[in-house]
Amino acid sequence: PNPFAELNYGIALYYAGQKQLAFEILHKLQKHPFISQYYPLNAALGKFYDLDGDPKKAKNYLLKAQAQTGFEKEKKYIQAQIDLFES
Repeated sequence: PNPFAELNYGIALYYAGQKQLAFEILHKLQKHPFISQYYPLNAALGKFYDLDGDPKKAKNYLLKAQAQTGFEKEKKYIQAQIDLFES
């Protein structure tokens, strides 16, 4: 099993309407020593919790993603998403 493929699979499942299975896969990946530090995992969880109407969880995952990336443009993009919760 490849954790990057599993991440993509979980994202695809969410958009295919299989949200519960998608969340199970993504949360399982958070236990993986490497992929748990990969900011797109937390960014995806933040996005999906936002889409599901849970802004508190969404913001927490987006903050984790922002802290995990070293790319300034990504940090700004994630911050713009976080700012939407505060407006």
